[in-house]
Amino acid sequence: TRGSHLSDWSDDCIRSTTSPQSHVDADGDGCDDATEDDDLDNDGIESAYDNCEGDPSSDWISTLASDFDSDGCEDSIDPDDDGDGVLDEDDNCPTSISVESDYDRDGCDDETEDWDDDGDGVPDVSDSCPLGLINWDSSSGNDIDGDGCMDSLEDDHVSGKMLHTLRSNAFMVLAVGSLTVLMFAGMVLSAQRGRRRHEFADQTWAVDESMRSEAPARPPTAEKQVRDLSDLGYSPEVAQAIIDNENNARQRRN
Repeated sequence: TRGSHLSDWSDDCIRSTTSPQSHVDADGDGCDDATEDDDLDNDGIESAYDNCEGDPSSDWISTLASDFDSDGCEDSIDPDDDGDGVLDEDDNCPTSISVESDYDRDGCDDETEDWDDDGDGVPDVSDSCPLGLINWDSSSGNDIDGDGCMDSLEDDHVSGKMLHTLRSNAFMVLAVGSLTVLMFAGMVLSAQRGRRRHEFADQTWAVDESMRSEAPARPPTAEKQVRDLSDLGYSPEVAQAIIDNENNARQRRN
């Protein structure tokens, strides 16, 4: 109606007092960009809240489906779709509705979305330091008991000096382990020897009693005695020594 070459139905400022020749109207909505237009690219987001007004001639309209955070930037080119300050490439919750607190800056709300507030890999329900150090991952090398507390800086239950010694001296770890195995093997061997000595004494007494009670007319042969003692676990040499001792003792008694 004022010579803007726009019909009234497509002119957002049909009552404008400025002439078309004296104003700039980049989006072609009939409103002077400097004094009348509060949405310079006409995408439905006011310029004061629009982060992407680089192409005023675009016919794109902001919707919840295409512009999740209503910042005037199409999600396909928006580096931060939910507008929480964490770029999508680093955001574990890229379409959060609202982020009130985010301790580890992973883009997830601590109260409603984040199961690991400090991002160390240990769930909050099992983490003794749920709001502890960030930018580290719990492992057997830095959190030996897996409680979510860094051994060297947070964990009072683990000796830092002991951990450093064990982790930095593989030879010592091997030596301690080997010594433990040898001590255990020695204890087992000692117990077995004691048991054998006890059995040896019992069997010697049994042989002596047997020789005393048997009729002298039918003495067992030396070979049979050796076999009998060998069956009890004695070596042939030890068995022969036992028999010789018994024979000598018998001769002295006679």
